[in-house]
Amino acid sequence: MDSILKKYEVGLRSYIADKIIDKYTDYTSFASIIGDLKNRFDSSQIGIKPFLFQKYYSKLVSLEKDGKLEKLYDALFFTLNCYEQQSHYDDSNVPYLSEILDLMFLLNSPLFNELTTQFGAEFEHFLSLYLKIRNGGSHPASKRVLIEEAQQITQFILISTSIIRSEYFWYVEVENIKVDISCFLRKLIDKEYIYSNLIKVNQNHEELLMRETELELLDKYFITNKRRTSSVVLHGYGGVGKTSLAREFCNRIMKKTLESEIKYDFIVWASSKNEELIFDRVGLQIREFKPQYQTFEEFIKIVCDVLHIQENSSEALCLYFETCKQGLIVIDNYENIKGEEREKLENFITDECPNNIQFLLTSRQDEYIADKRIEVKGFKEIDTGIQFITEYCVINDFTISFEKNDLEEFLSLSCGNTLVITISLDRIFEGGVDLKTSIENLRPLRNRDVELIAEFMYKHMFDRIILENEARFPFIRNLLNIMLLYKDPVDINFLYDFIEVKVTDLEEIMALLVRKFVVNKIRGMYELNEMATKFVSLKLVPDNKHFKELLEKIDKYRFEKENALKRLEEDVSENPKLKTIIEDWQPHQNYESIVVARAYKLYDDYSRQLKKIKYDSEKKKELLMQVEEDFLKLANTSGHPYISFQKARILKLFLFGLNDNNLRKKLINQMKEAYEEAYIVIYTGDYRNIINTASFPALLMLYGIFCLVDFKNSFEAVKFLERASDFYKFRDTQTSENNANTNYFLSQACCNVYLELRETSYLTKASKSVHLAYSYFKEFNDEVSQEKARELALISIFIQFINNNITKAMLKNEMKQFTKMRGYMHPIVNEINGKLT
Repeated sequence: MDSILKKYEVGLRSYIADKIIDKYTDYTSFASIIGDLKNRFDSSQIGIKPFLFQKYYSKLVSLEKDGKLEKLYDALFFTLNCYEQQSHYDDSNVPYLSEILDLMFLLNSPLFNELTTQFGAEFEHFLSLYLKIRNGGSHPASKRVLIEEAQQITQFILISTSIIRSEYFWYVEVENIKVDISCFLRKLIDKEYIYSNLIKVNQNHEELLMRETELELLDKYFITNKRRTSSVVLHGYGGVGKTSLAREFCNRIMKKTLESEIKYDFIVWASSKNEELIFDRVGLQIREFKPQYQTFEEFIKIVCDVLHIQENSSEALCLYFETCKQGLIVIDNYENIKGEEREKLENFITDECPNNIQFLLTSRQDEYIADKRIEVKGFKEIDTGIQFITEYCVINDFTISFEKNDLEEFLSLSCGNTLVITISLDRIFEGGVDLKTSIENLRPLRNRDVELIAEFMYKHMFDRIILENEARFPFIRNLLNIMLLYKDPVDINFLYDFIEVKVTDLEEIMALLVRKFVVNKIRGMYELNEMATKFVSLKLVPDNKHFKELLEKIDKYRFEKENALKRLEEDVSENPKLKTIIEDWQPHQNYESIVVARAYKLYDDYSRQLKKIKYDSEKKKELLMQVEEDFLKLANTSGHPYISFQKARILKLFLFGLNDNNLRKKLINQMKEAYEEAYIVIYTGDYRNIINTASFPALLMLYGIFCLVDFKNSFEAVKFLERASDFYKFRDTQTSENNANTNYFLSQACCNVYLELRETSYLTKASKSVHLAYSYFKEFNDEVSQEKARELALISIFIQFINNNITKAMLKNEMKQFTKMRGYMHPIVNEINGKLT
């Protein structure tokens, strides 16, 4: 096909260039007619109005900039010279195919009347189809070409070559082109047949943009994986592009099958779609129509008809499937099938059909019947949204520049909905509106377009969600209204404060709303999808009394929250240590900053109270109950890891002077859980950014010290202290106190592990840690630092003794200074004394 188009193109270029240069013999006359055309388009007075009126006007405007028009005229002159000399020697000087085809259409009367008379109103269609297939075939990854399109364009070439004089086809003679077309059409007839009804599927746009990731996933699930998937659902809200994506994937399967890369016996498309969002003379409309099928029996009939099976039954179908190598059935708008009909269809997919029959579903909700799920998202992100708009303008041959600020607002208000974006751009292309007008039309409560778009995206979904769940969750309307009126992202505990139902019930309904694309969940925070916000504001707002009550409650909550934030700002400015903690532990929202600050203050509060009660066990137990209550409240408010970390530190305060062994054991287990939770949440949750701060190795250090001193597990201690040491080695330019303490305890933990395993590699680690920590502490004269230096000296002697680097006599002399050592040093002292005796 590509070869035929290129051979034909040389003659077409020669014909167009000769006609134009013959009429407009110099650049001045050519520029004059282009200027005249631009003015006529601008005033809407042109006799023959193109399908996309504004498109041609913008092209003419663009041609008059930066000397483009003169370069085009020179290129036409060069093309004519090639024709006259029957020689082609420089591709870079010929005009773009799109430019000469535009000129052919714009100057159709009187220059190209002979062709427009033959093709009539279809002339522009054939030119556009020729350009599309020609450009698509020029790339290594050639675009799909429907057989019907190939037949149409070859017919256009055959008819036009009978009208255009044969001498223009100097590069390849007309007869040779006709022979190539004849051979090509015979090959089409000989192609292996695949049963399909794809030609009947409406395709709004010729090209699918920026969906390669999703297409690669579909290819992986259905074709390339060794264990191929039986069913996949493309889920996303209405208008995001699920149907177009499914259609493109089917086209690719069709192409690969026809080229014998893969083997599919059939592709059947069955749609329950019953409406579409369109723009007509009246404006934006939801057009309803009869779906392909509504019942299971109608679905079976569609598949049987495509496969030419006379008996319309699932049994007959399944017998046929057993004879197939592979087949694909697409079920579009699966969410419209309900009740008993859905049960029949699900049973057919999961239980009756063999594994060689694959199903691709599209739905406005996540369907758990499918083996794999692919969420199809819009283009709300600024970079991808602008890229999509740019590419859409290019493929529609539309040249216009938009302000970035306008594009950002447009993407935000449209929620990145692919259908809304393309409909709006098509209206701009046609000259009906500009981008600013489109933006105004999308503002909430300003235009009926918003209501129509919201209704299309969530058609029946809200009604169904409420109908199916209101009996079990009677608060669902209230919940949606609270989220609407509060506006900012909220967490489960915020909703709990307002609704006062079980947290588990709230979590369940929120998970459902996320699954239905009504609510977005980001880092544990929930917010209404923007278009869902518009739907709720239009459809679910309560009566005035309830509305006022909710607003008053929300205003009170905001007031209290603002006061708490002010207090936090004051505390941070007065307390540098709290400021560092807030910066390092990086709360995601203001409310989390408040929670972190509260947890920080609790340490000092309980420290003061414990000093007052000293060794009173009963009062300690009472105070511990208060600790549990305080941290339960904080944990219910936020899942931030600092809460667990601070709880572990506070529980440590209660161990000092505690004689109750059962209580001590309980506290140590609680500390272990708290440290573990903080560590796991940072590593696996939404707080991984804390890893890059100074607070993370501090957490590892304290966790390791706890494992060594309180939990009595030297293996665990080595693991966490070694990681902390590695972080400090990377971060510190000079040894910090935390780094020295980490290595101080790491040296002890390594010696303990050596005593258990007798593996000298642990002594090597201990030796490095001793050297670093001792170098730091020996420089200080305070009692604590001197005691640590003394203990490190003992560890160093122990390592030398084990490695036979010190005599027994020297060791006995050295040990005289280590008569009184703290409990955790006793294993080392005992080991040395045992060897000496």
